[in-house]
Amino acid sequence: MKFFKRPRIYESSVGRSEHIWEIMPKNVTVKKDINPVCFNATSEGYTETPFVEVSIVPYESAYPDIIEDFNFDGLVKLDINYDRFIELLYEQLVKVIEQTWDSSKFHVIPHSSGNDTRLISYIIKQLYDKNGKEWLGDILFVEANGEQKEFLEIMKLVGWDKSQYMIYNEGAEPSKYHNHSFNFDTCWKSLNGYMSYPMNKWYDFVDYLQQQGTIPEDLQLYTGYGANETTRAIHDRGQSLEWYYWWHYHIALSQITYKGNWVHPFWELDFLHLMEIYGWKYLDKAGEKGKSPLSVSKLILDKIAPEFKEIKNLTTNDVAERGFLEISDEMMYREMKNYGESWYGKNNKVKMPVYKVIMHCEWWGKWALASFCEYLIKEGHNVEMEC
Repeated sequence: MKFFKRPRIYESSVGRSEHIWEIMPKNVTVKKDINPVCFNATSEGYTETPFVEVSIVPYESAYPDIIEDFNFDGLVKLDINYDRFIELLYEQLVKVIEQTWDSSKFHVIPHSSGNDTRLISYIIKQLYDKNGKEWLGDILFVEANGEQKEFLEIMKLVGWDKSQYMIYNEGAEPSKYHNHSFNFDTCWKSLNGYMSYPMNKWYDFVDYLQQQGTIPEDLQLYTGYGANETTRAIHDRGQSLEWYYWWHYHIALSQITYKGNWVHPFWELDFLHLMEIYGWKYLDKAGEKGKSPLSVSKLILDKIAPEFKEIKNLTTNDVAERGFLEISDEMMYREMKNYGESWYGKNNKVKMPVYKVIMHCEWWGKWALASFCEYLIKEGHNVEMEC
């Protein structure tokens, strides 16, 4: 079973790695005028980094087998209707989860109110009912996005026991909910050097729960990430899956660090083949004609588990209105102080807008970069500012 999981690759005289800290040379030069594209949410086609000695490997060079993965010419196209298309997608996701599931490991499933995680938790429950407790092993669903009410409703609807799910940082004020993410001493690692979004949903909550002793180090995790973007890439016929993965390589999220062994069911190639072959014909079914559907997961759930419709699927704006996407004044002051006292902060005074909002921006990118420079200096690297 093959998955399309291709992280951004960095290159220096030391070598290549998806983790930038692994290929940093002894002598490091930080660019005086960093191209703002380094801190954009997307940087299509650019290979620059904040460091003179380090670059991003071009996508085609990093993954020369891309054409082979997306060669659909030899696949048999069946004459199927919409209902069968949805059934095939569902059956393939069930197959992916059942065959990749390692019963010997502790499983953590991050869960929001969204359709993608609803579908994953629903499938796992069906497989649990089919295969029993030995197959399932230890499992914990975790809500870590500020969508607690809807998450609890989903857990109850699917039928999970209360011992099998929890809310991350339960009881914290919304503005302090993500406090663990804003650790200047360690954020360089979860943000892989300089990512411009100041938290990492594939790392931070896992790290916190491991530090608390709630979950072990050896984990298998499942994510619904990728369903939305692949759905839109297929639906908008000027694009394709091949285009989507080229684009994904250049967005900021491609540089994040994963903590644990993550499985991406929506990136499994046979599932993607089904999407590519039949999706263009049927994805308009998701809503109003002419609008890109948010996710193919909604189509599947509408058919196999329509009862989910009664639970609200929150948007980013909904979460922001609840206060979970703006940090407290106390946290903001602390991180501005950390930045100002750092080597990079002293050499690069703040000349940019500073935001309390959790968002992609130059400020949070340079905050992460300052943290990374502190790490490099402590590790014995000679870090200098470009003249």
